[in-house]
Amino acid sequence: MEVIDFNDYFDNNLDQSVETDRDKYKLLKKIAKWTVISLSGLFGTGIVASGSAIYYYSRPAEVDCENATHAPRSKKGIYAIIREEYGYGTEISQKFVQKDYEVDHMSVGIEPMLDGLTIRILIELDVILNESEDSEEALAEDIEKAKEYMATYQMSEEQIANAKPSTIDCNDYAFRACQRMERHGIPMYLLSICPRDPYMRCHKPSHQVAFCKLCEGKYIFFDNDNVIEWHGSSLDQFAAQYHIDNPDEEIMGVFPFVGISEFVQPEHNNPGSKILIQLFNVTNEDNIKSLDVDEEPSDSSHKPLA
Repeated sequence: MEVIDFNDYFDNNLDQSVETDRDKYKLLKKIAKWTVISLSGLFGTGIVASGSAIYYYSRPAEVDCENATHAPRSKKGIYAIIREEYGYGTEISQKFVQKDYEVDHMSVGIEPMLDGLTIRILIELDVILNESEDSEEALAEDIEKAKEYMATYQMSEEQIANAKPSTIDCNDYAFRACQRMERHGIPMYLLSICPRDPYMRCHKPSHQVAFCKLCEGKYIFFDNDNVIEWHGSSLDQFAAQYHIDNPDEEIMGVFPFVGISEFVQPEHNNPGSKILIQLFNVTNEDNIKSLDVDEEPSDSSHKPLA
């Protein structure tokens, strides 16, 4: 029987093990290197692809230059366009800001918003864990509504004409108003408002309207199918007083950072393009183009904008 020298056996196998480990280390190093290169390539490709997609879907449509540079220079001319687009019996109501009604810009309120979101999530989880048929149906209905809202965001005039009434939201009416008025050369804007209380923003819906500025302190608002000539010094005032005519609504304010957006017709008629265009054309109250219309109109002809 052969006697094994364990010291020699251990030394020989240790040397082989070390060499094997070195080979493994080299192999792992190569794998790690190529993994990093591959991931970097994929990441870079993803960035380029995302950038290209954003550029492609955020392109504005071509504008009729003649219409874009001519607009009515009187209230009478603008009223005539509204009635041409909405029907000659369209009522344009007059509304005024309350005396001495001052309101500060709405705060972002991250912490209260997170509190509200946490409560909302807990409510939804409670619904899921409840496992009753009614709660499951209600949750499925909420999810379906959310999907439908995103799929039909800012429908065009043609889409609204063929849509189910239940799918038409405030943003669709606002987008349609912008389309109708912009083709007459009137600079249009989208105003998005939400509850001033940050906590309630996760529990109560926001709202969107379209508007144009007649002159300093006067605006035309298109709120769903209602047309309003509003007299006030700021959009914050309009948002804060919105609940007076809509008592079921919370006290509202202009969305922080993204609440005012200049309307630009997107080249591609899909929700993604419209959201990108809206975000890329965010502006502030100081940059809103005014039509500077005459208080007492004497001429309804179209003249070039200054």
